[in-house]
Amino acid sequence: PALSDECTFTPTITRVAARMPRRSWEDMSTGDALRRELKSAALREWLQEEEDQGLTFAPLLNAAPPERRGQLRVLEEPESYIP
Repeated sequence: PALSDECTFTPTITRVAARMPRRSWEDMSTGDALRRELKSAALREWLQEEEDQGLTFAPLLNAAPPERRGQLRVLEEPESYIP
C-alpha cells in the first residue's frame, strides 16, 4: 500500500486564517503564554473591582475631646509652633 493511500487527512485553511501573519515557534510559546497571563491579570483586576463595589462600609470617626489631643496644635494654631 502506498503512503498516500494510508494518509487520507487533508487540512483545510479558512480564508481568514490564510490572511493571518505567520507566527514563529517563539511567538506561539512565550507570546501566547504572555497573552494568557495578561488576560487573566485583567480578569482578576476586573473581578476585584466588582467585589470592591459592594464594599460600602465607611466608619464614622468622632473628634477627640480637647483633653485627649496632643500637645502640639500645629494645624489649629500655627502661630504657636516654633521651629
